[in-house]
Amino acid sequence: GLLSLFLFLTYSLGQFVVTRPASENLSQSIVRLLMQAVHGVTDSLPGIFISILIFLVASGATRLSSEFFAHVETLTSGTGVLNAHTAPATRRIVNASLWLFAIAMAYPYLPGAHTEACQGLSVILGLMVSIGASGLIGQIASGVMLVYTKALLVGEYVRIQDCEGTVTELGTFVTRL
Repeated sequence: GLLSLFLFLTYSLGQFVVTRPASENLSQSIVRLLMQAVHGVTDSLPGIFISILIFLVASGATRLSSEFFAHVETLTSGTGVLNAHTAPATRRIVNASLWLFAIAMAYPYLPGAHTEACQGLSVILGLMVSIGASGLIGQIASGVMLVYTKALLVGEYVRIQDCEGTVTELGTFVTRL
């Protein structure tokens, strides 16, 4: 609809001597806008390519770490920090850290990342996450402490205040009896 309106206006205004300069100005301004758009897209392609490469590397690193931790989970022996008991939680922490690092590395290469609007949005998003995640960080810290100190083990019968039972699952966020 906009293209047909543009064509109609340029043709109609070009028919008269008095309005012909307006038709030419309209045509030139549309051509300038299209050229700016083409230049913007071509200028952003290297940054998009670098961002895609960063995300592909992060995806590959996530797969490698998942395979490594899956292998660690299958091992029956292991008395160190990394064993079948701590491998699932460590895998989640490592994978989340890899993706957060990839996002932080790719952000400057994304188109529009250097605009004031995007920077302001980033500040607001960061503020919202920091305020809203205070309880979540405490829960994660508690879960990590339970997993890595081995205070509870899967298959162990425990009694915690009014609840008692056998531990069936022990994770960063959830302990199931």
